[in-house]
Amino acid sequence: MDEKDSKSRFNHDKVSLDKLSSASSDAITKVDGSGRLLYADSKANNLLGLNEKDITGLSYENFDWRIIDFQGNDYPPEDLPFRIAQETGEPIKDVKLALEWPTGERKFLSINPTPLFDDQGNFEAALNLMEDVTEAEKEANGRRAQFEHLLRELSTRFLKRETSEHGPIIEEGLERIGKFLGVDRSYVFEFDREQGEMSNTNEWCGEGIEPQIDNLQGIPNSRFPALMNKLNDRENILIQYVSDLPESWEAEREVFESHDIQSLLVVPISRGSDLFGFAGFDSVRRNRKWGEKEVNLLRIFGNLVGAALFRQRSERKIEESEKGLELALEGGELGTWDWNVKTNELRFNKRWAEMLGYELEELEPHLSTWKEMVHPDDLPKAREKLNEHLEGKTDGYEAEFRMQHKSGDWIWVQAKGKVIERDEEGNSVRASGTHQDITDRKKAEQALNEERNKLKNLHDVVDELQQQDTEQDLLQHTIEVAERALEFEICSIMLVRGDQLVSEALSPGVAFKAPTSFKSNEGVAGETLQKGQTVWLDDVRNFSEAKEPADRFRAAISSPIGELGVIQVISEEVADFDKQDVELTEILAGHLREELKRVRLEGELRQQAIRDPLTGLYNRRYFNETLKKEVQKAERYENPLAFLMIDVNRFKEINDRYSHQTGDEVLREVANLLEENVRAADTVVRYGGDEFLVMMPETNGGSKNTVKRLQDKLSQWNRDSNLLDFPLTLAMGISHWSPNQDRNVEEALNEADKKMYKDKRR
Repeated sequence: MDEKDSKSRFNHDKVSLDKLSSASSDAITKVDGSGRLLYADSKANNLLGLNEKDITGLSYENFDWRIIDFQGNDYPPEDLPFRIAQETGEPIKDVKLALEWPTGERKFLSINPTPLFDDQGNFEAALNLMEDVTEAEKEANGRRAQFEHLLRELSTRFLKRETSEHGPIIEEGLERIGKFLGVDRSYVFEFDREQGEMSNTNEWCGEGIEPQIDNLQGIPNSRFPALMNKLNDRENILIQYVSDLPESWEAEREVFESHDIQSLLVVPISRGSDLFGFAGFDSVRRNRKWGEKEVNLLRIFGNLVGAALFRQRSERKIEESEKGLELALEGGELGTWDWNVKTNELRFNKRWAEMLGYELEELEPHLSTWKEMVHPDDLPKAREKLNEHLEGKTDGYEAEFRMQHKSGDWIWVQAKGKVIERDEEGNSVRASGTHQDITDRKKAEQALNEERNKLKNLHDVVDELQQQDTEQDLLQHTIEVAERALEFEICSIMLVRGDQLVSEALSPGVAFKAPTSFKSNEGVAGETLQKGQTVWLDDVRNFSEAKEPADRFRAAISSPIGELGVIQVISEEVADFDKQDVELTEILAGHLREELKRVRLEGELRQQAIRDPLTGLYNRRYFNETLKKEVQKAERYENPLAFLMIDVNRFKEINDRYSHQTGDEVLREVANLLEENVRAADTVVRYGGDEFLVMMPETNGGSKNTVKRLQDKLSQWNRDSNLLDFPLTLAMGISHWSPNQDRNVEEALNEADKKMYKDKRR
């Protein structure tokens, strides 16, 4: 084809494509097999921020954007829409990708490529219909974040609550998820594997929807063969149209239609290899299409319920297997063992080892370890009782014998256990049980009876601690709890700050002679922290390391809050505390440690929401929130605001010549330079891409001094740094706003932005 014919054909194609464009709401582009852009309509130009002269004949690689997937990862070149169309020769639906500009702006696209062929049947180009789904994706991300927050909250509650409380948490989860997703009914079915049945254990129904839970008990699993096949393979079940189910689903379709279900989603409830049941979400009033990400999040809910049911069933199994053994689990004083009778593998827990003075890693997990540690005179009788139970002659195993401590001393141990698994012939396969120091158990039981009210009060106030949002509120509330619920007279909390222990909370009206902060290895608190153990003193005056105690201070308990600090309770009476007081303090310290970690984690998450992850500066979201407050303050006190807009010159060149990693390092260096050379009252923001913004309250003419200082520091940086082989420069623009100006603050920001770009063009 000569040049004239080629041009004529191009004009003809353009006319046809323009007609198609006018009839379509989507943006249209035409791309050949090498990625060269042959055509783009006006909607595509507007969407991509280009004009026809910019794009004619250029490849997608020539544009100033990065092609990524919706998660922000580089998009594989071989999976680009025009290449898929060329490879398959078929139209492709809904290829999702995003474009990211150097400024950080992203546009999310849904592309439908259709292959075009010449007269000989050779691939010529791909015709792409593009839809801007940016707003929809942002909305979906927002909803997904809310859903993820809901799942995290449910997960935390499952972990913190007893298994007896899991049912109400599941009920609440079904209701909140059901309302969030806009479904009509949500429910949980649990399987009874022994009976081969399923039962509806939890249900939530939307307004006007008839509950079905009472009608769905003890249903044979065989009634739903297709459903069970999917669940046994751990597959999600998505049904948009119940009426369109195939013949293989006839049994299920009849049941679904009898309950007026039009669409439903079922996710398995499992943990590891165990399938406990399923969670279902029904749409009765309308057909419903389920999104992939929505399904994945619901699958997480199924896993959460699975973990909760696993824990619930495990505890139930342990209770059943150890029924009649009267195990006192309070205080973690029991050592546990689990014995494989076939292989003689014998596993212990940490407490079992500690009871005998060992670290768990020092003990070989084998029956011979136990035999070697039992006193020779006691071993025959202990084995006799054990064998009687293994042979089924007794309901349980119980024996008392001596075991040798690592120190060489002998301690008396009470062993209890039971066979929890037998083979088809009735032979013992697995047994488990506990070891306990008899004296310690008796003391613990006695202490438990004496301190029942204090323990009850302590557990009642745990929820109060969980409601505190700040570290200081949590610490002060802990002081109140120690005084009110545990009846301690004086309480002090010190936290680790660097290499110091700092007094952070103290009972009202109490003053120490000792300093409010000291090195973390000094004093009673320092020893407590270093050893990680409670220090119990009848009289602090007899403890040489004590930091100048007040004259009236006598008895004291000092317990570590993990690695975070120390809590101390003090009495004005000598030897005023007993072992139960020590245990209560340690329990309180344990709760305080967990809540401190929670509050700090929540604080970190709040910071992540307002901080740029690359530079550590505030992000644009934080700036928008802060700007409103600064404007209100400026209007109240009639103070000016200054805005300094900053852009890194030649930043694209830095990325291209060096690497994106070097570009990131340059952004971090600029961020440090800005933070170190502005006032504490100023707010430094990563505004987008390689742009920064400094908001300076109560500033007018002084902002010029800031610019001069930044320029001087940048010159010094250029002399000292070998990061680049050319001087780094910044384009800057300043504007000022005050309440008496006849313009709004957004106009002042635009002025700073324009001045910055004017400076950039110099």
